[in-house]
Amino acid sequence: MWRNIRQYYSPVLDLLTFIVMFSMITYVSISYSKLPTEIPIHFNMAGEADGWGHKGTLFGLILLNFHTVLLCFVLNYYLIIRSDKADSLQFMNIPFLKKEELTEGEIHTVKRNTARMLAVSNLAISLTFASVYYDIIQNGLGKENGLGFGVEVMIILVFFPFIYYTLKIYRNLKIGPFRNRT
Repeated sequence: MWRNIRQYYSPVLDLLTFIVMFSMITYVSISYSKLPTEIPIHFNMAGEADGWGHKGTLFGLILLNFHTVLLCFVLNYYLIIRSDKADSLQFMNIPFLKKEELTEGEIHTVKRNTARMLAVSNLAISLTFASVYYDIIQNGLGKENGLGFGVEVMIILVFFPFIYYTLKIYRNLKIGPFRNRT
């Protein structure tokens, strides 16, 4: 499995994603008994707590985080990396890309960039959840008031790979805004 992944991106990305996720699960588990029964669970755009709920909500977030990370990893591996070259493209929707006209090398380029995009996005999602867990727990313990700057940065980081790798696919295949105009 890791040999297949290595053809598309470094497995260290997946390892870091799972380390971040399990580290935060450990942090939540250790901090849980110290938290008051009600903790901030929702924040407005200014980062101020505007919704409170039971501290058990953290375990719902853990389930959501675990499901998201695992689903992205499985989709990446089985639909893109492990699948037949042409079959994997049926699950991708990239504007201006005529999939049936791609050569085998171009298909590999699309698959490699898409797999990298999902792996980097998965890490960014895991880091975003970690930032949210940390801020919720710190607010619940009274050590912080509101969200830190980390969430805004993490949200930007979640969307960055989609933009970067889509443009990279266009540039590599010379399509969309990067096509030759003769």
